[in-house]
Amino acid sequence: MPHPEASRLAAGADVLLAYLSEERSRCMGTSSKLFEYLVTGAPILVVNPTRTDRQLVRRSAGCEVLTNPSQAAFTAALRRLLSPSPDLPGERARLASRYNRRHQTAELAAWLDTLMKIQWR
Repeated sequence: MPHPEASRLAAGADVLLAYLSEERSRCMGTSSKLFEYLVTGAPILVVNPTRTDRQLVRRSAGCEVLTNPSQAAFTAALRRLLSPSPDLPGERARLASRYNRRHQTAELAAWLDTLMKIQWR
């Protein structure tokens, strides 16, 4: 599926699932898919996150993290995520701004412009 189509579908989801196998969860690094999920505004269930993934979502509203969950724990987490959260839209708007590629590129360009001006004084 083309990436724009996948992004559109993710943005319309009621809940997003980020799932890693136990083996992959022991790897270092961050699941780039989590950044895409965070800016959608949808609640996210993260199963078997890497350590970095856990740090990324631990303070994010509308995120549940489970490690090797039972069916009951998985079901309970989904029920919590499907309950309305008044804080979620504002939090996700802040994340969308923070991780927006155009915003990040513009910020980097401004830093480089400033650096070049300092360099050539």
